[in-house]
Amino acid sequence: MSVTMRFSTDFSKYINGQDTVQVDGQTIGECLRSMFRQCPDLVQTLPVTGFSIQMGEKRAYSCESDKHVNDGDVLVLSLFPGCC
Repeated sequence: MSVTMRFSTDFSKYINGQDTVQVDGQTIGECLRSMFRQCPDLVQTLPVTGFSIQMGEKRAYSCESDKHVNDGDVLVLSLFPGCC
């Protein structure tokens, strides 16, 4: 499934100023792994916990990597200190 990862300004400096990256996956975790392959600088930057993912009107957290995504979803990645 093709999913768009959209980044808050917290992350844009690590992805060459882009604000979106197309990723593939059926879960949040698969999408994150696809994102890390494309944006390796984020691996060292993104805290293991402490970020959230907005999916439409729903919010998921870094510890919910098994949550299912749908083709065409837009996931918005933001820092969220203290979650999970």
